Amino acid sequence: MLAMCELAGMEKLSRYLTDTGTRQSQFADALGISRSYLNELLNSEATRKQPSPALAVRIENATKGGVPVEAWPAYSVLADRSRRHRNPPSGDE
Repeated sequence: MLAMCELAGMEKLSRYLTDTGTRQSQFADALGISRSYLNELLNSEATRKQPSPALAVRIENATKGGVPVEAWPAYSVLADRSRRHRNPPSGDE
């Protein structure tokens, strides 16, 4: 079984679709991916499938930040680095 942090992207995306009443087929069309690939992402516990970096950004944009890039374990480190780069420590601490 995957750790909870590894399920975060899948769970957040599934919850977003449920909460907004968005059908998987509608969301897949909006992202420009097949419904079967979206289904693989949503049910990826066995395969550990993650979206590409570009798709993770499209998901974040399509959900208006509801499923951020860092929700996907493969990209959480990259997002942390990006945040640190944009907001370096002030040195006042």
